[in-house]
Amino acid sequence: VVVIIGLLHVPTQDFNFRPDALWQLFYLTAGRNMFSFAVMIIMLCAIYGDGVAGLVRWFLSLKIWYPIAQLAYSLYLAHLFFLSWAVDFVNVFYFGPPDFVALRMTFVMLVTLLFSSIFCGFLYIFLERPVMGMREIYRVAKY
Repeated sequence: VVVIIGLLHVPTQDFNFRPDALWQLFYLTAGRNMFSFAVMIIMLCAIYGDGVAGLVRWFLSLKIWYPIAQLAYSLYLAHLFFLSWAVDFVNVFYFGPPDFVALRMTFVMLVTLLFSSIFCGFLYIFLERPVMGMREIYRVAKY
């Protein structure tokens, strides 16, 4: 899994990397499949984790992931609204080197994550949790 993720990481992070035609063909045809295979292996370790795979299961079942799991779907739905705003925000307040796109996109990602997390936190507290509580009331009244 580490080798697969490493193979996918090199072309995007190493600025001195100059791929030849064979590497580009391999990356474009197999990149998504290799990443999907790596995610599948991690999921299988989490589900059927015994031995060393039990460490993956233990790590993914930590209590720290619970708040992230509660906000994940809301973040997925709302982040696009904040992404276009974050690009404009970073372009106005960015004082780094103009040619260093990776740093600018990192700032865009962090601003998007910050504001969409705040929005989704409020959305969860004031909308999603009360509706989930109503589900329990309906279930008790139904039976």
